[in-house]
Amino acid sequence: MPVNLGSILTAMVTPFDADGNVDEQAAVALMHHLVEHGSDGLVICGTTGEASTLDDEEHIGMIRLAVEEMKDRCTIVAGVGSNDTRHAVEMTERATEVGLDALLHVNPYYNRPNRRGIVRHCEEVCRATNLPIVLYNIPQRTGSDLPNDLLAELAQLEHVAAVKQSNPDNLAKIDGLEIYAGNDDMLADVLDLGEPGGILVAAHLFGE
Repeated sequence: MPVNLGSILTAMVTPFDADGNVDEQAAVALMHHLVEHGSDGLVICGTTGEASTLDDEEHIGMIRLAVEEMKDRCTIVAGVGSNDTRHAVEMTERATEVGLDALLHVNPYYNRPNRRGIVRHCEEVCRATNLPIVLYNIPQRTGSDLPNDLLAELAQLEHVAAVKQSNPDNLAKIDGLEIYAGNDDMLADVLDLGEPGGILVAAHLFGE
């Protein structure tokens, strides 16, 4: 599935107030700031957005806020991955209903399923949406790697369109997948491959 999400996507932080609640006013201000300073898209509720520590209502609320405020100004991608396949499917379905542009799915962490388990997990997620899916390989956090031959297999699934690659040792073109840098220091190498760009944290400070 071809996908055009832009070149510079910011992995946006989730602002909180002094009481530990999501600060929606600050979030909206940050969204506008990022787009005004060069972000083509926003990635909501990824690693930097503290997806693993948001409850489901906070999580979906942030996605809905981004779509309502920014859908006409930039692409919106949301992290909805989980190490629980049922939960990943539920969050995928709920986020799809909100009307964003693509979904970011990290491979199951902590449980560390085998190759077949990862494929089955992704198959179930793909059945739950009609949106493009960006796989997310970040072994330094999940504890398991998605090698390129497995990514090539996953690329055959309907809706799988890209990978956010955070393992520099795996950086290579893969048939059927667009590659986005998952670490800021990988951006130049990704662009040298002729791939679209990166999902970046430093874009909070250095957008343009």
